[in-house]
Amino acid sequence: MGPHEVWVNRHIQEGLSLIAKGNYEKAIKVLQKSHEMPENIYMLAKDLRLGERVFYHIGRCYEKLGQMDEARQYWQEVINMHNPTAWEPAFWYTAWRNRYFQALSHMKLGNDEQANIILDALEIIAKQATRIPHSARRDLMDLVIKGRTAPEDKKDPMIESVEVTTIAEL
Repeated sequence: MGPHEVWVNRHIQEGLSLIAKGNYEKAIKVLQKSHEMPENIYMLAKDLRLGERVFYHIGRCYEKLGQMDEARQYWQEVINMHNPTAWEPAFWYTAWRNRYFQALSHMKLGNDEQANIILDALEIIAKQATRIPHSARRDLMDLVIKGRTAPEDKKDPMIESVEVTTIAEL
């Protein structure tokens, strides 16, 4: 993981924490800033689009604020994002993780049939794509299970309670 991914993931995690606390307006601002790279982080190539995960959660924030038109706009944007599957199996994993948020956005928009098509395909890949490492296939299968059974606030794989303990506290 390079500095760009660390920067983006840090903002996503902060945004998810703010969502959990009910601070939706601030979460939107943090999530929208996730791709504003500081000048001291130089990248040869940057994907400056806001990703599926970010747009999905911005939509959730607008939903919680009762601004359904804005929420639907963000979820539709997620659905419209293109995730090509290249010849390299590593790209399969990334593309299908992104498609997971497309499935969640379909659910939000009431397109359960489309969401299930994506989750069914994701399950087939998780079970049969032996060119993807076992740990990645297990992760993809976890997404299928979360997408189908987890409560809304637990559907994102990044949302996990983490407790940090220092040696001084032991």
